[in-house]
Amino acid sequence: MENYNVNIRNGEHRVLITLQRGIYIGHIWENVQGNCWGKTILDFDFECEDCKDLENDCNIKYNEENESFSASLQDKDGNICAVEGSAEDFNDMIVALEIVQYK
Repeated sequence: MENYNVNIRNGEHRVLITLQRGIYIGHIWENVQGNCWGKTILDFDFECEDCKDLENDCNIKYNEENESFSASLQDKDGNICAVEGSAEDFNDMIVALEIVQYK
């Protein structure tokens, strides 16, 4: 991000959430609006998400019936690792939260 101007009110943050298990990685993008900045924006929790409206590159899905998540993480060669688990399991896979855009 080239400029992070917290004087802009009611802006929209684009947050990149990186998931990793072993060498396999996936990403989720979340848009957060309002009068909040910095660390406050970096508060993603699978306990509060159903992932329906989140852009991602790992085919993440929430199964309401058994209250679990599934995703397809990839390594640098494009090999896929299917992962499944609870919100707590997926929170444990978060290795990075980054504000990548603010407008």
